[in-house]
Amino acid sequence: MHRVYREIMWGNTKKSGIYTTHPKHFGENFRGTDWHWYDVNDCWCFADEWLGKPVKVDVYGAGDEAEFVLNGKSLGRKPIEKLMASMDIPYETGILEGVVYKDGAKISRSTLVTPKEAAVLELVPEEESFVADGKDLSYVRVTLKDADGNRLTQDEREIQVETDGVGTFLAVGSGNPCTEDQITDTKCHLYRGTAIVILKSKEAGETKIMVKADGVAAGSCVVEAK
Repeated sequence: MHRVYREIMWGNTKKSGIYTTHPKHFGENFRGTDWHWYDVNDCWCFADEWLGKPVKVDVYGAGDEAEFVLNGKSLGRKPIEKLMASMDIPYETGILEGVVYKDGAKISRSTLVTPKEAAVLELVPEEESFVADGKDLSYVRVTLKDADGNRLTQDEREIQVETDGVGTFLAVGSGNPCTEDQITDTKCHLYRGTAIVILKSKEAGETKIMVKADGVAAGSCVVEAK
Protein backbone atom coordinates (compact mmCIF):
# COMPACT_ATOMS: atom_id res chain seq x y z
CA MET A 1 0.00 0.00 0.00
CA HIS A 2 2.79 2.39 0.87
CA ARG A 3 4.59 1.34 -2.30
CA VAL A 4 1.56 2.17 -4.45
CA TYR A 5 1.29 5.61 -2.87
CA ARG A 6 4.98 6.29 -3.47
CA GLU A 7 4.76 5.12 -7.08
CA ILE A 8 1.88 7.53 -7.67
CA MET A 9 3.67 10.35 -5.85
CA TRP A 10 6.81 9.97 -7.98
CA GLY A 11 4.81 9.71 -11.20
CA ASN A 12 5.89 6.15 -11.90
CA THR A 13 2.36 4.85 -12.48
CA LYS A 14 -0.98 6.04 -13.78
CA LYS A 15 -2.76 3.35 -11.78
CA SER A 16 -4.72 3.95 -8.59
CA GLY A 17 -5.27 1.86 -5.47
CA ILE A 18 -8.15 1.24 -3.08
CA TYR A 19 -7.58 0.16 0.52
CA THR A 20 -9.52 -0.29 3.75
CA THR A 21 -8.97 -0.12 7.49
CA HIS A 22 -10.57 -2.96 9.46
CA PRO A 23 -13.93 -1.84 10.87
CA LYS A 24 -12.79 -2.72 14.40
CA HIS A 25 -10.53 0.34 14.16
CA PHE A 26 -13.23 2.70 12.92
CA GLY A 27 -13.21 6.00 14.79
CA GLU A 28 -9.80 5.46 16.35
CA ASN A 29 -7.38 8.37 16.19
CA PHE A 30 -4.16 7.61 14.36
CA ARG A 31 -1.04 8.35 16.39
CA GLY A 32 2.48 8.33 15.03
CA THR A 33 5.22 10.36 13.38
CA ASP A 34 5.21 11.60 9.79
CA TRP A 35 6.97 8.34 8.88
CA HIS A 36 4.15 6.16 10.19
CA TRP A 37 1.28 4.84 8.13
CA TYR A 38 -1.97 3.60 9.62
CA ASP A 39 -3.02 0.00 9.01
CA VAL A 40 -4.61 -0.27 5.56
CA ASN A 41 -5.09 -3.39 3.43
CA ASP A 42 -6.36 -4.39 0.01
CA CYS A 43 -9.27 -6.20 1.64
CA TRP A 44 -13.06 -6.18 1.34
CA CYS A 45 -13.71 -9.32 3.35
CA PHE A 46 -14.76 -9.09 6.98
CA ALA A 47 -16.71 -11.38 9.32
CA ASP A 48 -20.51 -11.24 9.27
CA GLU A 49 -20.50 -9.38 12.58
CA TRP A 50 -19.23 -6.33 10.69
CA LEU A 51 -22.04 -6.23 8.12
CA GLY A 52 -23.53 -2.74 8.07
CA LYS A 53 -20.72 -1.32 10.20
CA PRO A 54 -18.71 1.65 8.80
CA VAL A 55 -15.36 1.00 7.13
CA LYS A 56 -12.85 3.73 6.29
CA VAL A 57 -11.97 3.38 2.59
CA ASP A 58 -9.07 5.20 0.92
CA VAL A 59 -8.43 5.67 -2.79
CA TYR A 60 -4.93 6.68 -3.92
CA GLY A 61 -4.60 8.38 -7.27
CA ALA A 62 -3.13 11.27 -9.24
CA GLY A 63 -6.46 12.91 -10.00
CA ASP A 64 -8.60 15.60 -8.45
CA GLU A 65 -11.54 13.49 -7.26
CA ALA A 66 -12.49 9.86 -6.63
CA GLU A 67 -15.85 8.14 -7.00
CA PHE A 68 -16.71 5.29 -4.63
CA VAL A 69 -18.85 2.50 -6.11
CA LEU A 70 -20.28 -0.46 -4.18
CA ASN A 71 -21.92 -3.31 -6.07
CA GLY A 72 -22.51 -1.07 -9.08
CA LYS A 73 -24.06 1.79 -7.11
CA SER A 74 -22.25 5.11 -6.87
CA LEU A 75 -21.85 6.34 -3.32
CA GLY A 76 -20.62 9.74 -4.45
CA ARG A 77 -17.33 11.48 -5.06
CA LYS A 78 -14.70 12.90 -2.75
CA PRO A 79 -11.90 15.36 -3.52
CA ILE A 80 -8.39 13.93 -3.75
CA GLU A 81 -5.99 15.75 -1.45
CA LYS A 82 -2.35 14.76 -1.21
CA LEU A 83 -3.08 11.91 -3.66
CA MET A 84 -5.79 10.38 -1.43
CA ALA A 85 -9.57 10.51 -1.04
CA SER A 86 -11.48 8.84 1.80
CA MET A 87 -15.06 7.78 2.52
CA ASP A 88 -16.74 5.86 5.35
CA ILE A 89 -18.77 3.04 3.81
CA PRO A 90 -21.10 0.55 5.58
CA TYR A 91 -19.73 -2.92 4.95
CA GLU A 92 -21.56 -5.30 2.65
CA THR A 93 -20.10 -8.11 0.61
CA GLY A 94 -19.49 -7.73 -3.11
CA ILE A 95 -17.39 -5.46 -5.30
CA LEU A 96 -15.96 -2.15 -4.08
CA GLU A 97 -14.47 0.21 -6.67
CA GLY A 98 -12.59 3.47 -6.63
CA VAL A 99 -12.69 5.53 -9.84
CA VAL A 100 -10.22 8.39 -10.17
CA TYR A 101 -11.03 11.47 -12.28
CA LYS A 102 -8.89 14.33 -13.47
CA ASP A 103 -10.43 17.41 -15.07
CA GLY A 104 -13.69 15.47 -15.33
CA ALA A 105 -12.19 12.54 -17.23
CA LYS A 106 -11.85 9.03 -15.81
CA ILE A 107 -8.16 8.08 -15.61
CA SER A 108 -8.06 4.89 -13.52
CA ARG A 109 -10.10 2.36 -11.59
CA SER A 110 -9.16 0.04 -8.72
CA THR A 111 -11.26 -2.79 -7.30
CA LEU A 112 -11.64 -4.95 -4.19
CA VAL A 113 -13.76 -8.12 -4.28
CA THR A 114 -15.18 -10.20 -1.45
CA PRO A 115 -13.77 -13.67 -2.15
CA LYS A 116 -15.82 -16.84 -2.23
CA GLU A 117 -14.87 -20.10 -0.51
CA ALA A 118 -11.17 -20.97 -0.53
CA ALA A 119 -10.32 -23.30 -3.41
CA VAL A 120 -6.63 -23.53 -4.26
CA LEU A 121 -3.10 -22.56 -3.29
CA GLU A 122 -1.31 -20.68 -6.06
CA LEU A 123 2.50 -20.69 -6.22
CA VAL A 124 4.33 -17.99 -8.21
CA PRO A 125 8.16 -17.74 -8.26
CA GLU A 126 9.67 -14.26 -8.11
CA GLU A 127 12.04 -15.44 -10.85
CA GLU A 128 11.84 -18.57 -12.98
CA SER A 129 15.52 -19.31 -12.35
CA PHE A 130 18.30 -18.47 -9.90
CA VAL A 131 22.06 -18.97 -9.63
CA ALA A 132 23.25 -22.42 -8.49
CA ASP A 133 26.00 -21.07 -6.22
CA GLY A 134 24.56 -21.93 -2.81
CA LYS A 135 24.07 -18.22 -2.09
CA ASP A 136 21.46 -16.93 -4.49
CA LEU A 137 17.92 -17.36 -3.20
CA SER A 138 14.67 -18.31 -4.89
CA TYR A 139 11.48 -16.76 -3.51
CA VAL A 140 8.11 -18.36 -4.21
CA ARG A 141 4.91 -16.57 -3.18
CA VAL A 142 2.06 -18.74 -1.92
CA THR A 143 -1.46 -17.30 -2.21
CA LEU A 144 -4.76 -18.83 -1.15
CA LYS A 145 -7.44 -18.07 -3.75
CA ASP A 146 -11.06 -18.81 -4.49
CA ALA A 147 -12.28 -20.40 -7.73
CA ASP A 148 -12.34 -16.96 -9.40
CA GLY A 149 -8.74 -16.15 -8.49
CA ASN A 150 -9.48 -13.75 -5.62
CA ARG A 151 -7.18 -13.83 -2.60
CA LEU A 152 -8.62 -14.91 0.76
CA THR A 153 -7.37 -11.82 2.58
CA GLN A 154 -8.50 -12.90 6.06
CA ASP A 155 -7.42 -16.55 5.91
CA GLU A 156 -4.63 -17.73 8.22
CA ARG A 157 -4.80 -21.52 7.88
CA GLU A 158 -1.66 -23.61 8.22
CA ILE A 159 0.27 -24.71 5.13
CA GLN A 160 2.81 -27.51 4.68
CA VAL A 161 5.75 -27.21 2.26
CA GLU A 162 7.48 -30.07 0.42
CA THR A 163 10.33 -29.89 -2.10
CA ASP A 164 11.71 -32.38 -4.62
CA GLY A 165 14.88 -31.76 -6.60
CA VAL A 166 18.31 -30.17 -6.29
CA GLY A 167 17.20 -27.20 -4.20
CA THR A 168 17.52 -26.89 -0.44
CA PHE A 169 14.56 -25.61 1.56
CA LEU A 170 15.55 -22.65 3.76
CA ALA A 171 12.42 -21.05 5.16
CA VAL A 172 8.73 -20.36 4.90
CA GLY A 173 7.15 -17.30 6.46
CA SER A 174 4.15 -15.04 6.20
CA GLY A 175 5.29 -11.65 7.46
CA ASN A 176 2.87 -11.83 10.38
CA PRO A 177 4.38 -9.61 13.11
CA CYS A 178 2.67 -11.67 15.84
CA THR A 179 3.28 -15.36 15.19
CA GLU A 180 4.83 -18.34 16.92
CA ASP A 181 5.74 -20.01 13.62
CA GLN A 182 9.42 -20.81 13.08
CA ILE A 183 10.62 -19.83 9.61
CA THR A 184 12.94 -22.83 9.34
CA ASP A 185 10.03 -25.27 9.80
CA THR A 186 8.35 -26.63 6.69
CA LYS A 187 4.99 -25.31 7.85
CA CYS A 188 3.52 -21.95 8.80
CA HIS A 189 0.25 -20.09 8.96
CA LEU A 190 -0.78 -17.78 6.16
CA TYR A 191 -1.05 -14.07 6.87
CA ARG A 192 -3.64 -12.15 4.87
CA GLY A 193 -3.83 -15.19 2.62
CA THR A 194 -0.16 -15.32 1.66
CA ALA A 195 3.26 -16.72 2.56
CA ILE A 196 6.75 -16.92 1.03
CA VAL A 197 8.89 -20.04 0.51
CA ILE A 198 12.67 -19.56 0.20
CA LEU A 199 15.23 -22.04 -1.13
CA LYS A 200 18.75 -22.20 -2.57
CA SER A 201 20.88 -24.69 -4.50
CA LYS A 202 24.52 -25.55 -5.08
CA GLU A 203 23.60 -27.72 -8.06
CA ALA A 204 22.13 -26.85 -11.42
CA GLY A 205 18.74 -28.36 -12.06
CA GLU A 206 15.08 -28.12 -11.19
CA THR A 207 13.24 -28.13 -7.88
CA LYS A 208 9.53 -28.72 -7.50
CA ILE A 209 7.83 -26.93 -4.61
CA MET A 210 4.52 -28.30 -3.35
CA VAL A 211 2.30 -26.63 -0.75
CA LYS A 212 -0.68 -28.25 0.93
CA ALA A 213 -3.41 -27.10 3.32
CA ASP A 214 -6.61 -28.59 4.67
CA GLY A 215 -9.75 -28.03 2.63
CA VAL A 216 -8.17 -26.73 -0.59
CA ALA A 217 -6.34 -28.02 -3.65
CA ALA A 218 -2.58 -28.21 -3.25
CA GLY A 219 -0.37 -25.93 -5.33
CA SER A 220 2.99 -26.51 -6.99
CA CYS A 221 5.57 -24.88 -9.22
CA VAL A 222 9.06 -25.59 -10.56
CA VAL A 223 12.10 -23.33 -10.29
CA GLU A 224 15.45 -23.89 -11.97
CA ALA A 225 18.95 -23.31 -10.64
CA LYS A 226 21.50 -22.49 -13.34
